[in-house]
Amino acid sequence: MTDARFPERWLTDRRVLHLSDSAFRGFVNGLAFSVSNRTEGVIEPEDLPLIPSWTPGSEKELAESELWVGLDYGWQIDGFAITQTTRKQLVALDQERIKARDKKRIQREEAKRRREEKAGQTTVPRDVSGDKGTGTTGGTFQARTGQDRTSSYPVPPEVTNNVSSPSSSKAGVVTKSGTSPGAGAKSKRRSPTRTQIPDDWQPPSDARKRMRDQYPHLDLSAEREAFINHHQAHGNGMADWTKAFWTWLGNTRKFGSNGGTVNGHPVLATNDQKSLDWMALGRQFDEQQRKELT
Repeated sequence: MTDARFPERWLTDRRVLHLSDSAFRGFVNGLAFSVSNRTEGVIEPEDLPLIPSWTPGSEKELAESELWVGLDYGWQIDGFAITQTTRKQLVALDQERIKARDKKRIQREEAKRRREEKAGQTTVPRDVSGDKGTGTTGGTFQARTGQDRTSSYPVPPEVTNNVSSPSSSKAGVVTKSGTSPGAGAKSKRRSPTRTQIPDDWQPPSDARKRMRDQYPHLDLSAEREAFINHHQAHGNGMADWTKAFWTWLGNTRKFGSNGGTVNGHPVLATNDQKSLDWMALGRQFDEQQRKELT
């Protein structure tokens, strides 16, 4: 809405000061009528009755004071173009208001769409109270209070031989939020597939060369046969048999000093359960070889 303006200089304008009350009222109301109807300050004879509180005959007094300039048909309010907002300016203002209104509408629609999308997303509540949980292989873990994360990471499985490792019980998938897969959390990565060792298994050629360089005192062929026999007898499955064989050779070297023998090599004389297992395995393998020879 655009209001009519009454410039301060009109308060001291002689033409305005000499007007009668009815003519002054007609001048002010006629000014407002022209602005609201966008007549650009033009007052036509049929407009006079439409001007609020118009007194007939006031048009003659306004024309004589030159506040209204006579036209061929009607009157022009003097100084209208420099004191009031023109029709062209009003049209431009209307267009700006329309653009601003459309912009606000688009912003509201976009905000509503984002709220609906956010509300439509599935939210899975997670327990972050800090209670202990149990992993898939029996291991326990402690949730960190206040953490609610959806990402998870796999715990690499321990490579074991015939001697069980305490750390093997920790193998499995544990989520960062402290929720085990058995409780409904899904792991993003799967554990490597375990396979049985075949009869003709051989480590890759480059690995065999590194093994000979690192363990020159060991009979790799005999160790490989014992390795295959042991895991086939126990029905063990491994994700990487080459790494498992490296562990086998490392344990053979670790326990390969004073004491009993495994595959012809000395084993520690100790009550350690691992050493006793190795000695028992050596005796079984020697007994099997003797039976095959006879």
